[in-house]
Amino acid sequence: MVSKKSIECVESVERVEKAGACQLCQINCGALYTVEENRIIKVRPDKSNPRSRGYMCRKGLRMAYYVHNADRISYPLKKVDGTSFSGHTSSPYPSHIRVSWDEALDEIAEKALKIREEYGPKAFAYMGGGSMGGMFEGPYGATLNRLLGVGYHYSSGLQEFSNLWWVEGRLFGQQGLGTEPDIEHAETMVVWGWNGMTSHQIPRAPVELRRVAKDPRRTLIVIDPRLSETAEIADIHLPLIPGTDSLLLKAMLALVIEQGWLNEGYLAEHVEGWERVRPLFEGFAWQDAVCACGLDEEKVFEATHILATTKSAFRKDLGLFMNRNSTINLYMLYLLQAVIGRLCVEGAACFGAALRSKPHTDERDPATLRSAINGMFTICGMLPPAIYPEEVLSDTPERIRATFIGGCNPARSYPDSKSYEAALSALELSVSINSVFDETARCCKYVLPARAYIESYDFNTFTFSHPDLYFHLRPPILEPLSDEAHETCQIYFEMAERMGLVPDLPRALHEAAASGSYDTFDCALNAHVREHPEHAAVLPFVVAATLGRALGSFNLAAMYLLVRNASPSIIEGTRTAGHLWNESDRYDVLMRAVLDNPHGFVLSRLAGDQFDLIAHPDKRIHVYIEELVQRVHAVEPASESAALVLPDEYPFILHLGLHAPVNANTLQRNPVWNEDLRWGVVLMSPTDAAQLDIEDGEKIEIATEASAVEVEVEVSLRARPGCLYLQHGFGLIYDGVQRGVNANYLSKTSHRDELGTPLHRRIPCRVAKASSAARS
Repeated sequence: MVSKKSIECVESVERVEKAGACQLCQINCGALYTVEENRIIKVRPDKSNPRSRGYMCRKGLRMAYYVHNADRISYPLKKVDGTSFSGHTSSPYPSHIRVSWDEALDEIAEKALKIREEYGPKAFAYMGGGSMGGMFEGPYGATLNRLLGVGYHYSSGLQEFSNLWWVEGRLFGQQGLGTEPDIEHAETMVVWGWNGMTSHQIPRAPVELRRVAKDPRRTLIVIDPRLSETAEIADIHLPLIPGTDSLLLKAMLALVIEQGWLNEGYLAEHVEGWERVRPLFEGFAWQDAVCACGLDEEKVFEATHILATTKSAFRKDLGLFMNRNSTINLYMLYLLQAVIGRLCVEGAACFGAALRSKPHTDERDPATLRSAINGMFTICGMLPPAIYPEEVLSDTPERIRATFIGGCNPARSYPDSKSYEAALSALELSVSINSVFDETARCCKYVLPARAYIESYDFNTFTFSHPDLYFHLRPPILEPLSDEAHETCQIYFEMAERMGLVPDLPRALHEAAASGSYDTFDCALNAHVREHPEHAAVLPFVVAATLGRALGSFNLAAMYLLVRNASPSIIEGTRTAGHLWNESDRYDVLMRAVLDNPHGFVLSRLAGDQFDLIAHPDKRIHVYIEELVQRVHAVEPASESAALVLPDEYPFILHLGLHAPVNANTLQRNPVWNEDLRWGVVLMSPTDAAQLDIEDGEKIEIATEASAVEVEVEVSLRARPGCLYLQHGFGLIYDGVQRGVNANYLSKTSHRDELGTPLHRRIPCRVAKASSAARS
């Protein structure tokens, strides 16, 4: 009988099982893939993965459909008529023709350099950096973008987290630091705007939530307007009126002060500025606010008492991020946790360590980059996608004219698909770097075939663990679909090289790369940068040109660069985690550990406590945020209730982007993965269905300010009256045919908040029975 280790390593057997991970959400549960003739024939959860520990949802079990689908690209493509796609076609590549790599690279380089010469660096943007995988590409795409332009980087992260990361920058001195619940040690789990039973987003979410709910010594509190799958198992469910989160948060803070539930010791030791903030909540009529939320006063009192006096951990999500008042809501939610002492301690919301940290770009610094048209400042060095179409379609000379797109599908994933399709089609140079011919590729001038994540060395940064830093380098599970499909890092390098942006490098550096020792190469690289400090700005391309070519994998060379750039505390913590090295073999030891653990492992064990990760010099949480004080002060029942009134023309609230077991953003293109299941529906309450004389399974027309679509209704008790919940990730053009409804046809880029976050959880709409002809 062949041992498990032999099965993973010996390629000569006909059927091989390889350890990897799911690529369909950021948790990346461990997976075991059975491969035969370079096709995945079976997927099962990996019990040896230390994070998922044998858990996997139905999406991961159907990973084969992600990589084996009719939209895969085998060779470079060039758009020939300059039009965007509309309608249905049987051609796999409408408006595109096959070209060679040399032809594509030469033309891209010529056009990029011409645009820079004629219009300057503000004409360029980069969109991407990886999604649920593919994160090695980030530094390579960003480096090319900086060499050509000023660094406009549009990211999926700023689609959802602009407000959160900005608030964290003020509170902790570091944007994007992020907190996740220590659910293992929490006595109480507080879930606000998150349906973890279906959307996951923490390891083993359904298992862990059920464990809390079933334990009589623990409490699960869910704050959500609707009866979600998570709310259904909660001990306490607070079904607030949609959009009243600000009132409830302010009421809870006032109640904590009134009842003396403040953690005075924690405030004295870890919080700065509370006395300046406290007057905002003292004396606030919390009972009136709770009434305006449509909630029971006693139930809110009970929930607040429990979360304030037990080891509570909070988890928030899109219900707060993409709703009205997102910035002040996230601010008050952090305030609530701070005043009861539930940040950065056991059983609370804690920071997660990451091998790659985000940059901190504070708009108060004059050097912080701003977009040319909107004047929007970067957060974590990135810009929100909602502003991008305006930055392209403007008639000003400083508009964006060229964009490199990798690891995302903005024509379906970002708000206002019609504006995105128009913007992408209007660019003078647009390059899609992807493994599939998706809706974005259809709009782009050039499409370059990337290997699927599962065909490359891969990782992502969504580890969120402390003090043990979990890491999982996923080795390739399959051979590339085509010899012309390249690793994403290689593609960015090849474009830069063809543009003349990669410097000539000495033979000694190439020889060190071929030595077989990462430490030998590192010594040579350090010496080279000392001699040529200007090459530090193009370090990813220097590593690609030398180590990437020597290894035969540009992504694996990027792994070395990732370790090299890790913080000193993480590097030192690798020793504590048992990876013993000295100064002469540090990178050989660490790279060997990464490569020898295909099931994932603890790479580093950080010393110190959570407060050491706060970037403020005093290591305290700074809770006074001047820009938000007046906005919090203005939150009152009367004004908030008035602001919630919907226009007569659009009397319903559309929640755009319902997480369900049948959707996985736009990654799962092959519809067979949902065969025999109901998908692409909108949830409507029985109350609304009865009033409108609509039956389950019937089609309705949803109209917003942006557009109108026809979609099948699922009448469900999980929908709140007056609200509709539309699943996202559909409306994909698979094998030439559009399947389902594209939710983002109903959104507008202008329907966003002050930090560029689209208000997808509150889109006014109207509903009617469907007409005979569908519209989009």
